[in-house]
Amino acid sequence: MTGASPKDAVGVLRSPKFAELIAQDIRLKIANGELRDGDALPVETTLTKEYGVSRPTLREAFRILESEGLLIMRRGGRGGPRVQHPSSRAATNGIRMLLQLRGATFADVFAVRLIVEHPAARQFASIATLQDIADLKRLVQEQAEAALSDHPLVAAQVHELVIERAGNPLLAVLGEILEELLELENVTSSRGTSHQGFVEKRETALEAHQKFVAFVEAHDGAGAEQFWRDHLLSSATLREQNLVPIELAPTGPLSAPNRARVI
Repeated sequence: MTGASPKDAVGVLRSPKFAELIAQDIRLKIANGELRDGDALPVETTLTKEYGVSRPTLREAFRILESEGLLIMRRGGRGGPRVQHPSSRAATNGIRMLLQLRGATFADVFAVRLIVEHPAARQFASIATLQDIADLKRLVQEQAEAALSDHPLVAAQVHELVIERAGNPLLAVLGEILEELLELENVTSSRGTSHQGFVEKRETALEAHQKFVAFVEAHDGAGAEQFWRDHLLSSATLREQNLVPIELAPTGPLSAPNRARVI
C-alpha cells in the first residue's frame, strides 16, 4: 500500500487524529479501487511502519472502518482485516435510524417510491438491452412459479431491476434502499390478510408485471411510465394508510410480536 504518512500530512497530532487519518487513507484506497472487496490488508508490522504509528493507533483506525462496514476483522492464523465494499443494506441501517428519529412511516416511503419509480420505468423501457429484457422475463417467470410465501420477495426484485437498469447509479442505490425499507411493509400489510387475499394480491401483481414486459419489449417509454405509475398507485391506494413507524430492530432477542416490526 502507498500513501502519505499522517505525520507527513499534518505534523504531530494526538493518536485519535492519527487513527482518523489512517482510516481516511484506507477509505480512499477502497473508493478508488486500489483495495478491492475481500482484499486482506498488509500485516500490522508493515502498516505501522508505513504510517509511522503504534499498533493501538492502527487498531483504532481498523475499528473506525469496521464500524462503517468497510472492514471485516477475521480471527485465526489467516485472520486480520479484510476489505468489505459498502452495501445498500449497510446504508439503509443509518437511514432507518434517521427516519425513525423524524417519525417517518411506510406511507412516506411509498410516497417517495411513487416519485422516483415510474420515471425510472420510462428510462428502463427506452434503453433496455436484450439482456435486460431477458432478465426481466426471467424474474417475472420466477414470480409466476414462486410459492405464495416467496412472492413478495420475487415481486420486489422486479421493481429493483427496473430502477437498477434505468442507467443512473444514484437512482439504483436509492431503489435498493427503498426496497429494503419496504421489506417489513410486506410483512405488516399482510397481517390479518386471508389466504384468498394473498392469492388475489399475487395475481394482480403478476398480471401487471407480465403486461409491463410488453412495454419494455416495444421500447415504449411513455407507455411503460404511465402503466407503471398506475400499477404503483393501485398498490399505494391499498397501503396509503400504513402509518406503521419505521423502527430499528430491538437489541435483544426478538419476541414474536416484535419480529414483525423489524425491517
